[in-house]
Amino acid sequence: LTTHLSSALAIYSLLLWTALGLLDKRRLATASTSASKNVANLQRFVKVALATAGLTAASGGFVSGNHAGLAYNDWPFMGYPNFIPNDWWEEKLGWRNMFENIPTVQLNHRALAYSTATAAAVSLLWVRSLPLPARVRTAAHLVGAMVCVQITLGVSTLWLHVPIEVAAPHQFGSVVLLTTFLWLLHTLRPAAGGYKKFSKLSQTLAKNMPRHA
Repeated sequence: LTTHLSSALAIYSLLLWTALGLLDKRRLATASTSASKNVANLQRFVKVALATAGLTAASGGFVSGNHAGLAYNDWPFMGYPNFIPNDWWEEKLGWRNMFENIPTVQLNHRALAYSTATAAAVSLLWVRSLPLPARVRTAAHLVGAMVCVQITLGVSTLWLHVPIEVAAPHQFGSVVLLTTFLWLLHTLRPAAGGYKKFSKLSQTLAKNMPRHA
């Protein structure tokens, strides 16, 4: 189930990235070395955030396949007052705990969801701190808004004991969140030659600018 889901998400991501490349050919060019480094670091971070969102969505396949959403419906706890359940690891299962043990599967999904939410928040704040084009800021705000929607749907799915009318939008929400991260990453593509080329160009221009007495 999870392999099938992951394959579908990978195919969707490749198709979306190709479509975005055809629809929007704009790229970022920076005017200073510090700006080049900031944007390059931001792009790297968004790549990590995108990967985290993808892993979170894939881990949802294990939750669904093990019916793990029917257990520990007392978020933010996992068996009050524990945040980590006492039975999260069964010795006889070994490494298979990560894929077959219900407490472990749900704990992993929660941990990845928290990581994705944190990455989304950092991405949004980072974008807002830089003088970037409106399309980048719009994409970052959509990431922030969608992660809030997705967390709300996830918590509601647990609290309500996985009703299909909430669980299905939660699964669809993971695809929408992945879409917003992909769009944000696409808006951060550097102009031909990459950020390093424009860093060198900006340094050259700065050296050649006439200095006034």
